[in-house]
Amino acid sequence: CQPLNILIVFVPAGIASGIMEWGCAPTFACNFIAIVPLAGILGASTEALAVHTGQMIGGLLNATFGNAVEMIVTVNAIKAG
Repeated sequence: CQPLNILIVFVPAGIASGIMEWGCAPTFACNFIAIVPLAGILGASTEALAVHTGQMIGGLLNATFGNAVEMIVTVNAIKAG
């Protein structure tokens, strides 16, 4: 368990803030903070898969999923205008 995993509590907080319409700034802040532990979990997962799949496939997985958080943020920012 890593200390940053404490921030995982912001995942449901971000969902709740959107549903309960807390406003743009609190919703953004909760979701922005929630990305930190989720990115760490995603990175650890791809590294664990890389151990089992070999160096070439593992590198492809890291390159593909390593930028997933940035792509999600970018697509949502473009959609929002």
